Amino acid sequence: MAGSSTSTNREAAAPPPCGCARGGEPLRAVPEGRPHGNGRAAAHFGEAPRLPAANGSIYNRVFWLAYAANAALVTANALTFRFAEFVAWLGGSERIAGTIVSAGVFGALAARLVIGQGIDRYGTRLMWSAGSLVFLLSCGGFLAIAGGWLPTSAALGEVMYASRIAFAVSVAAMFSCSIVHIQNRVPPERRTEIIGNLGSSGFLGMILGTQLGDVIFGLSPQGPTRYLALFGATAALGLVYLVLVAAITRGEGHVRPRHTPPAHRLLFRYWPGPVVLVAVMMGVSMAVTTVFLTRFATHLGLRTGLGTFFTGYAVSAFIFRVSSSRWSRTMGQNRMILLGLAGHAAGHAMLPFVQAEWQFLLPAVASGFGHALLFPADVLHLSGDGAGDRGDVRRHRRPPCGSNSGRGGSTPSHRVGAAGRARRRPRRRRASQRRRAGGGTVPPRRPQCLKRIEAHGLQPPPP
Repeated sequence: MAGSSTSTNREAAAPPPCGCARGGEPLRAVPEGRPHGNGRAAAHFGEAPRLPAANGSIYNRVFWLAYAANAALVTANALTFRFAEFVAWLGGSERIAGTIVSAGVFGALAARLVIGQGIDRYGTRLMWSAGSLVFLLSCGGFLAIAGGWLPTSAALGEVMYASRIAFAVSVAAMFSCSIVHIQNRVPPERRTEIIGNLGSSGFLGMILGTQLGDVIFGLSPQGPTRYLALFGATAALGLVYLVLVAAITRGEGHVRPRHTPPAHRLLFRYWPGPVVLVAVMMGVSMAVTTVFLTRFATHLGLRTGLGTFFTGYAVSAFIFRVSSSRWSRTMGQNRMILLGLAGHAAGHAMLPFVQAEWQFLLPAVASGFGHALLFPADVLHLSGDGAGDRGDVRRHRRPPCGSNSGRGGSTPSHRVGAAGRARRRPRRRRASQRRRAGGGTVPPRRPQCLKRIEAHGLQPPPP
């Protein structure tokens, strides 16, 4: 008798197989093939770092260290917006400057095909630190050229090209590792929030970097001292970044995932379509302003024009980014892209008519408006979250089993969308035919999950 009672209690304590626990609370789903517990078997699947609790703050020490590191990196990158001046001082033309920058862009593009696989195989800590060291190595190449420690023939030759390619590759690796690391430390539903807030440090770094570059150019005469100070400050910020990365990733390990598909296979499988052209246009716009705008300001005799433009650009982009956070739901992502393209076009159209320093603010505001709208809309499209003109993807959550989800009775809640409506229509027709034939009311069919709950001797949740 005691054994029978014990067996009955065990059956009552066991959760029903439909995924609902006692009291209507859903159980946490475990992916197929994922082992339970925290042993070696769980580590074999390359699980993400420990996530904060649901009521815990994601803005902890790691986030603020990453925020400071990202601000330092963007500040260092903004200092190199004077790169075309450096090439001109060495005797090169704007065409040579564009060729060197293009070589760096192509190098970074090729490196991105293997950066992701490198993070999967070797971990964020190793790839992040390696990217920071390559950044310092590229700054060392620029300092060697500026100080005259290399032959004149190598100043605009292989050393310059190698240093610029290493610089572009390292920046791409550091930005990629930063985003991967910070998004893996928060729940999936808060990744967009934390990446957006981390990105706000980029606007701060853009202001600080361009203003610091104007100060260096204003206080130092034309010559080696100016560019030694410029790239020396860039290297110093890179060293600060490396220290912050070491503090952020201290004590972190890495477990290589079982399967890492090659980049070209992912590229063909998830090719987003014509929206890639929008991303290409954004790159062209940024290349024009970050590489050649300094030569335009120098031609006009405006030493601080670059800092004025990018300060207005960053402030405008930040304000419009905050104010347009809901535009993707109201006007749609396609219209946001069109408005963003129009903003960039208006900004570039106004630049040839600038004659005074303050006039840089007008194209800066227009370009900042375009950046604020294009970047989130383009990222949402590339990530697959855009749907149609409105861009409002209707996501349905599965309610607890037993809830009334249709008119005239209970239907399984996972039947949503067009396919679900197609399944429900024949059932409603058969019920109406039975009502007309019998002259009475046919009670609604009970879902299978309710039957399983009652079979286990549990109380079903209220409707």
